[in-house]
Amino acid sequence: MYFVENNQEKFVVACFCKDKTQASRSHYHCPYCNFKTFSRPCYFMKHLKVMHGIASSKKRDKTKALKRKADNVTEDPADNLDSKPEKVSCPHCTSELSSQKNLKRHIRDVHCLDIAPMIFIDVRNGIYVTPKYDHSPVLPVHVIKSTNPPKIDCEVPNCRKFMQIAWSSGNPGKECKHLERTKNAKSYAKPAVLTSASLKDMLSKGLMSSEWGVRCENLNLDSNKLGLDSVFPVIFEDEGYSKRWVFFSVFTSQTDNWCQFGRTIVTFDTVAGQWNCQCWGTGTSHRCIHRMMAMWWIFQESPGTLMETLDIQTQDTDDLESHIVETSISCEQQPVNSQKICIMTDYLMTHKRIPFLQDLPVELRTKEQQPPPPCFVPTENTCPYCPGPTPPALNPSNIVTTQAVVYGINYVQKGVSVAVKQCPACTNVVRFQEYTSGFHTFNNRVLLTLPLCELLLSGLACGHHPAVVVADANWKLAFDIPLGTFKRPDPETVSEEDFEVDIVKAWSDLDKSLIAEGLISGTSVANPYHNSVGHSTLAPWMGEHTRVGKTLPKTEFRKAMKKTPMLKPSIPSKR
Repeated sequence: MYFVENNQEKFVVACFCKDKTQASRSHYHCPYCNFKTFSRPCYFMKHLKVMHGIASSKKRDKTKALKRKADNVTEDPADNLDSKPEKVSCPHCTSELSSQKNLKRHIRDVHCLDIAPMIFIDVRNGIYVTPKYDHSPVLPVHVIKSTNPPKIDCEVPNCRKFMQIAWSSGNPGKECKHLERTKNAKSYAKPAVLTSASLKDMLSKGLMSSEWGVRCENLNLDSNKLGLDSVFPVIFEDEGYSKRWVFFSVFTSQTDNWCQFGRTIVTFDTVAGQWNCQCWGTGTSHRCIHRMMAMWWIFQESPGTLMETLDIQTQDTDDLESHIVETSISCEQQPVNSQKICIMTDYLMTHKRIPFLQDLPVELRTKEQQPPPPCFVPTENTCPYCPGPTPPALNPSNIVTTQAVVYGINYVQKGVSVAVKQCPACTNVVRFQEYTSGFHTFNNRVLLTLPLCELLLSGLACGHHPAVVVADANWKLAFDIPLGTFKRPDPETVSEEDFEVDIVKAWSDLDKSLIAEGLISGTSVANPYHNSVGHSTLAPWMGEHTRVGKTLPKTEFRKAMKKTPMLKPSIPSKR
């Protein structure tokens, strides 16, 4: 909190002391009232104004205007303190809110009304798009409400079960919350129609192969024959949602579990350059026709958006909901590249790796610090990356986020600050990673307590020579293997190296890949250790105490080489 007194700029910072009346949150102490506490900045500002006649501000750049005002100097219009943002009026009462976001929360909590947006995208089949939740993250889902033919359904599995139970209980007209929003749906507005000229322009610039171009044009023709829009952009920005995510409802020409109404949702993260589609891709790659259709629409209507992401190595994100939740936590991006990511990964793996939990002190792995520290700062004072006997001192710590979340067994603490330090010589970043503090950080947004880590890993300590190892569940949780990778190897292209694997290097690269995922989170840098995991990537689960050397045979690969001749079905002869 900044203010001016006797022509001198002063400030008061938020305090986290163990005051009896304000122990659960940060607060402010008045320096003129025997350090009286105030729980909110607005209360403290009002107190300074009324009781002490001091005008204050949350931002330092306004103290200059405060000083001019105290000196009775003509005020600069750019620094007008009385100017306030235009407020938004509530349509149901006389309240005025400061933003659309606060208005939505007011209507939801005070008036108990659901004002989530509902967009009408298909007049012929009666298909709508609406957010899955009435809060973040914004995940669009399709619902259908048609009278000819009569059909009322929602593609969310829980909603379908809910309506089925209601129907069996004698209430066939009961609708889920998504279908109830159709009464407030926006009228249908036809989107821009895809043209062949824009597709040819896209092909000429090398943004799409000719094969994908033919498939996109055929799918667009199929939708036009049915009188449907092949790509319908779903814009929630006008409703107060983030403009980072671009959603599209894309025609599929088929119905399946992932496109129950003949349409699928394609999502594009304009910051990280990541795509997501609900379909299963091509089997060998997640690139699909629906993603290409969305790219075609973006290139035609907003070519700048697509061209800006050409320098970003676009990736596919499998868990869209987790990705949106993580990236919704604001965090200042650091200047990194693939080389810096490799250097940071090697340092964390060599010097900051958490040892076997059973070797840690009992108090460290069983007792949680509650509440956690208000700010996590790296303990390093000199650069760990620069060589030499006297590495340079690191720059002062810089807070990159104030909205990190700490997860423990008994609590979840939000609004935690995380700081980093940077080397002035090599410009590499040093982040907080100190298991002796009792906390483990993944990506500066999510932190875990060591007791929670031990709980998540409990049951895996089975000794060096277990009689039985049930690893099926562990493999399913650790790796997401596409079905298309399960193919028999071609005997003509198989070499001797394909039958063996350096298990130490394979697991080391996998560990580095997981560490690097936390370092590249929220950036456009690709994971330098990323490698597709197949059914024969790793050898059987054998530790260093149970194997002779680090080179092991790929038993699954050898099994796949044994082909079983197919028996021809016997055809009865005609008589």
